[in-house]
Amino acid sequence: MGELARHDEVVAAGVDFMEVAPENWIDVGGRYGRQFRTLTERFPFVCHGLSLSLGGPTPLDMVLLGLVKEFLDTHGIGSYTEHLSACSDTGHLYDLMPIPFTGDAVGYVAARVCRVQDYLGRRIGIENVSYYAAPGQEMTELEFINAVIDEADCDLLLDVNNIYVNSINFGYDPVEFLHGLPGHRAVYAHVAGHSREADDLRSELGSGAGDVARIVSEVRDRIDVPAQEPVPPDEERFRLMQAVTTFLRNAAEVQPLCIVLEDLHDADRGTLDLLNHVARNLQGSRLLIVGTYRDVEVDRAHPLSSALAELRRAASFERVTLRGLTPVEVQRMLNNLADQEVPFQLAEAIFRQTEGNPLFVQEVIRFLSEEGLIARTDGQWANVSDQPLAMQIPEGLRDVIGKRLSRLSNAANDVLAVAAVIGREFEFTTLA
Repeated sequence: MGELARHDEVVAAGVDFMEVAPENWIDVGGRYGRQFRTLTERFPFVCHGLSLSLGGPTPLDMVLLGLVKEFLDTHGIGSYTEHLSACSDTGHLYDLMPIPFTGDAVGYVAARVCRVQDYLGRRIGIENVSYYAAPGQEMTELEFINAVIDEADCDLLLDVNNIYVNSINFGYDPVEFLHGLPGHRAVYAHVAGHSREADDLRSELGSGAGDVARIVSEVRDRIDVPAQEPVPPDEERFRLMQAVTTFLRNAAEVQPLCIVLEDLHDADRGTLDLLNHVARNLQGSRLLIVGTYRDVEVDRAHPLSSALAELRRAASFERVTLRGLTPVEVQRMLNNLADQEVPFQLAEAIFRQTEGNPLFVQEVIRFLSEEGLIARTDGQWANVSDQPLAMQIPEGLRDVIGKRLSRLSNAANDVLAVAAVIGREFEFTTLA
């Protein structure tokens, strides 16, 4: 609760819904109960059960189910999910045990799911779990999950992490497995959860572990790295580039990698040299590197200019030029920023002032809101001022534009100042 309160603005802006385990909050009162109630009134919630033991051998815990129903109704929570596993017998096992992938188990589990749905008065979602053994297996895991969903007519809590873990443990294609699930039944998804062991990390780093650990403190925290003998700077630099390249090659053999490097126009020469070294030596591997930069920031003297010339020699290099957004795309961006439908007239006015530059769009909409030039009217953003939207340039854009103008000569800036007064388009003879 304390962490959520400390980051309230970030949570409010970036969280669409929250998941809670009802067992942890049933009958919690006092200050924590009031704080929790405040959250359920502000955000949509879903419940993810831990203890129902849908595949367990003992009867369903109807006392717990009654408490869950009361909890859902009290807080207005519509979605309830549980693990497709067993977690109890004569007592609680505090672990998720696998259910045999058999026809009898399908009927048994589906009947219990139906009873839960009838009691709660709503469909529930079952979560695909990770497991380490499949005793008495008669069908595949995928066939079992689909059969239970079909027979119980229930929903799915899609756990992408568990698919990946099981694919590693049992050697199947996780993407093919994912495509085999009924996506239209998924109520929401879990996407993270497992961690890779230090031995895997050491194996992928190879003999360059010590070199990588010098610049990545997390490596030192995960594995024991021997101290490196001092070497001349040029040799040290080459060893580091080789170590990073070896690590990426080995990691890409385990699973395909996509690395995104943003704002390369701000990268130093050493970073760009490393990028070129990796690009030259990892062609053909399952590695995709995506780099972004603002071309207006890069002149012929910029380090990135020579780095790009070197990268173009690689057969796999491809440059994608991003254009400005169209008025319709500006409206779509504003819809996402405002979390509601923005009138096209407002989007078109902002497009005219920004030419569809996403950074400019974001800065302009922030400025217009802060200055009171636009506001919510009947739940919609609208221009509420008689002043034209182009009256001022937001401070954030002034910084960006000023940085670009500072790289021009004084004479060029004088010409631009005159041109700005003439208008957006003019004949060169007019400027002369």
